[in-house]
Amino acid sequence: MKHLAPGLYEALLDESLRDALARRPELRRVFGKIDPEEQPGL
Repeated sequence: MKHLAPGLYEALLDESLRDALARRPELRRVFGKIDPEEQPGL
C-alpha cells in the first residue's frame, strides 16, 4: 500500500498499512477488533 486516497477503508493493520499511515499523520485512524466469525476469511 504505497498511497492512501481519501476514503473509508476496512483493512488489516499490517506493516504496509502501518507505514502508509505513518506518512499521513493528519489522517484519522479508528481500529477495532475482528469479529471471530470473520477471522477465517481475513
